[in-house]
Amino acid sequence: MKRMFGNLVVIAAAALALASPAWGGGRVIVVDNGSTCPHPDATTITDGVAIASPGDTVLVCPGTYTESVSVTKDDLTIRAKGAPGDVVLDGFAQSLFAGFWIKNADGNVIEGFMIESFHEAGIVLDNGDGNTLRENVTTGAHHDGIELRLGSSGNVIEHNESIDNLAFNACGIQVRDAGSTGNLIRENTSINNNWGIRTGFGATGNIVFHNLAKGNRAFGILNFAGANGTTIEDNRAFANPTGIAVQQSSGVAVARNHAFDNSLDLRWDGLGTNTFVDNHCDTSVPSGLCEHTEGNGH
Repeated sequence: MKRMFGNLVVIAAAALALASPAWGGGRVIVVDNGSTCPHPDATTITDGVAIASPGDTVLVCPGTYTESVSVTKDDLTIRAKGAPGDVVLDGFAQSLFAGFWIKNADGNVIEGFMIESFHEAGIVLDNGDGNTLRENVTTGAHHDGIELRLGSSGNVIEHNESIDNLAFNACGIQVRDAGSTGNLIRENTSINNNWGIRTGFGATGNIVFHNLAKGNRAFGILNFAGANGTTIEDNRAFANPTGIAVQQSSGVAVARNHAFDNSLDLRWDGLGTNTFVDNHCDTSVPSGLCEHTEGNGH
């Protein structure tokens, strides 16, 4: 059931090294719907994206923007200006589909937004590769905070917070569907969603690294339904019904995670050939998946 291996850190480190996109070097398109920034180029984020060309930065000034922004161009940087929470993207009581909807577009960066109360998700990637979602807060969605689907690969989801997405099927972060591979989910916080982080429905070869999943209503981290080859390493899962679970998957490596104060810390359904090494937890099904019981600290 268990074997020692030494490649997880190497895999994760390689992914980190490949996952730091440079900022766009083109024009700066300024968006302002109030009076914060003088002489803006557009008053909505949608219009700013329409003006922009690959390599440009769309800089969004503080304020509340009630719109769903579709991104169908490559290599844009869409960045919130100001302190966290200064730029709010409002889904109008879940009546709008998504805060940002990246469709068949690659190499974009979305950074620094408060995204609240959208229907499907705060950010949706459909068949988008090599995009970076960084330092956003997603909350109050009918479904997910951040959702990657329909063959979205090589994306970096980092330093985001997904909190209080309250539907019965809400994930803080979800990676799903065949062809969604090689995504790096790192340094995110998921609190009070139904699932904190979920990979499944045939998404393969993804890395879930050094995230915090706390106080979610079902699972902190769930890998299921053909999500083969996932690396789940150095995460913290606290105060969930189930901390970390692997179901209906094979080739999953679960290592050096801390899972404590869950009703059940670590669960494996026994299907597939999966590896569990150096995990810190108190309870597991089957028994024996917890190698260390020290390290219970939030």
